[in-house]
Amino acid sequence: MLILTGAAGYGSLHDNMYLLSDKQTLTTYVKDTIHVYGSGTYEQIKDHRNNVDPMNIAGYKFAFAFLFTPFIMGALFLFGMYAGKKKWFYDVSAKQKQYGRWAAVLVPLSLLLKGTMYVWPDANWAGSTHMLGGSLLSLGYIAGFAWLYAKYEKSFLMKAFESVGRISLSNYLMQTVICTTIFYGYGLGYFGKLGMIAGVFVCIGIYGIQLIGSYMYVQKFKTGPVEKLLRIWTNFSWSGKPKEKKTLPSEVNHPFVG
Repeated sequence: MLILTGAAGYGSLHDNMYLLSDKQTLTTYVKDTIHVYGSGTYEQIKDHRNNVDPMNIAGYKFAFAFLFTPFIMGALFLFGMYAGKKKWFYDVSAKQKQYGRWAAVLVPLSLLLKGTMYVWPDANWAGSTHMLGGSLLSLGYIAGFAWLYAKYEKSFLMKAFESVGRISLSNYLMQTVICTTIFYGYGLGYFGKLGMIAGVFVCIGIYGIQLIGSYMYVQKFKTGPVEKLLRIWTNFSWSGKPKEKKTLPSEVNHPFVG
C-alpha cells in the first residue's frame, strides 16, 4: 500500500500543483478566501466554504477520488493496527533505543524523499517519492516522539501531553473555537494577516495553554466535558457509565427434574 501511495503522487511539481485547476483560478480563489474568511460574517464564510470550488471537479472524478483515497491512506491505518497487535508502544522504556534508531533512519530519509520534487521539479518520478516520503515521515515522527516520551516519561511536559490526550475531543473542539475567534471575520479577523513566523508562535501559544489547562483539569476530573456528554449519550446514563446488566439466577438442578 505504501507503493500505491507513492504511485498516486506520480507527476512533476508543476503537474501536481495545477492538476485540477489553472494558476489564475487558484490565485483568485485564494485572494477571495482570505478576504471572506478575514472580514466576512459567519453566513458568508459558510457559503464560501460550501459553494465556491476552484477545481470544478466533475462528479465521476470526485467519486473516483472518494473511492480511491482509502487505499492511499490504508497503509498507515494497517500499520497502526499491526503496531497495536504487536504491542510496539506498550513498554516504551524498554524500547527507547529502538525508537531512536527508527527515528534516526526514517526522518532524514523521508525528508530526502520529499525534497526530490523541489530538486528535480520536472521529473515525474519525483512526485511519487514526495508522496511516499510524507507517509514515511509520519512514521518517523511517531518513533521520534515515542523516543522522547520514553526518555522524559516522568517530566511535566510528558504528563501534560498525556492530559491533552485524555480529553482530546474537548481540546480539538476548543482549538476550533479559539482559532475561529482569532482568525475569522466574526472574531478578530487575522486570517491571512499574521504571516508564517507569527502564526507558528500563535500555534505554540494556543497549544501551550491547552497543555497547562489540560494538566490542571485532569487533576480534578477523569474525563473532559465533551467526552462526558458523549458517554452520557452512548451509555444512556447520566453518570456516563454503562448500566450494569442484571444477572439471571443460575439454573437450579431440581432433584425431580432430569
